[in-house]
Amino acid sequence: MPNKRNFLNEIKTLDDIEEVENEIIKTGKNIINISHWNPSMFFYSQFPDKKVQFGGLPEFHNYVYSYYLDEQTKSSVKEKLGDLSDFRECLITPSGTISIQCLLDFAKNHLNIRNLVIINPSYFSVHHACRRLKIPTQELDLNRDRNESNEAFLLNRSKLAGLLTNLKRSKSNYGLWVTNPIYSAGIAYTKEDIEFLKNLLKSHPHLYIFADESFSFSSCELLRDFYSMPNFFSIHDPWKQLCLNGYKFSVISYNRTYQKHFEEWADILYGSLPSSSTLGISLFISPFFDEYKQIANDFYQKRLKELDERYGKQLSFTFDRNAHGPYTSCYFSAKNFNLLSSANRFRPLISQTGLSLIPNERNRFPSKLGFSFRINLAKYDGDTFWENFDKLWKYIDNL
Repeated sequence: MPNKRNFLNEIKTLDDIEEVENEIIKTGKNIINISHWNPSMFFYSQFPDKKVQFGGLPEFHNYVYSYYLDEQTKSSVKEKLGDLSDFRECLITPSGTISIQCLLDFAKNHLNIRNLVIINPSYFSVHHACRRLKIPTQELDLNRDRNESNEAFLLNRSKLAGLLTNLKRSKSNYGLWVTNPIYSAGIAYTKEDIEFLKNLLKSHPHLYIFADESFSFSSCELLRDFYSMPNFFSIHDPWKQLCLNGYKFSVISYNRTYQKHFEEWADILYGSLPSSSTLGISLFISPFFDEYKQIANDFYQKRLKELDERYGKQLSFTFDRNAHGPYTSCYFSAKNFNLLSSANRFRPLISQTGLSLIPNERNRFPSKLGFSFRINLAKYDGDTFWENFDKLWKYIDNL
């Protein structure tokens, strides 16, 4: 397993994979990475003509800042994300990654967060942003629970409660970073764990919860359960769940008390919004987004059903059947966690199968789950997708 302290190790992992892919592409082979974030052209073809629906971007675009947006627009965005309060505000940024930087900067420099517990799996930039800001972190793995009809990721409640109790004694502010749905698995938090998190906020006056909900499929946001709690913050990236990133924007939701800080520091951290973001906001609060969301969701659910029908009784691996959005993960629990952790190990896989993947080692999955990787359901491009998956799992199964 690579050293997690190695700076930007996750980027190096991707570089190693892409280096091997490019080597083999030069020999004339076409390589498909089934974990990659870009969808297939077949997926794109499911939607109505985007040029007709979306229109073109304006040739000239005046500076637009989050605080320039009219209250009705911001209110519509908040409502669509599940914020039904009248005391919360939101900051619009160009992307989820920028929102992560803004929120952690706020945690460090305004809330004076002295320690952050990060629940894994999680997005890699959170860890490196904390390092840059000198925010001390502790990491805690989720447990994956599986029975015949269901898969769930569960909080290690006793260990988490113990960590937070120790931090509580310091009488300084501390935070908890959660990712919903579980990063690269697509599984939402259980009702029981949501109630547990609510009780933590009530019993820890110096605790702040930060939720990265960039991939949260509409109606599954934690914000819908926590909007009345002032120490809860969340990040949203609505178009990401549809794998349609041309009209990208992100939202940070927070108590109105902090509005001045967020708006002032937005000018310093990222500046104005591009026209693609302002158009993305308009489309998000329109019926077009609901239409596209339904198309994408139907596509994902059909692929999950096919995955279950074809491989649901396999003994060598399992997968997350209850995923929301484009990602699910596949688990070979009997294989070593770092089965494909180097370029030399990837080379024969890619050269023999013409396929590639991103190991969940990069996404800080618990090592006790064995080897696993994510599947982007939006990569589906017809029956050849399953033929390719057959080759992939048989190759891994024989390692």
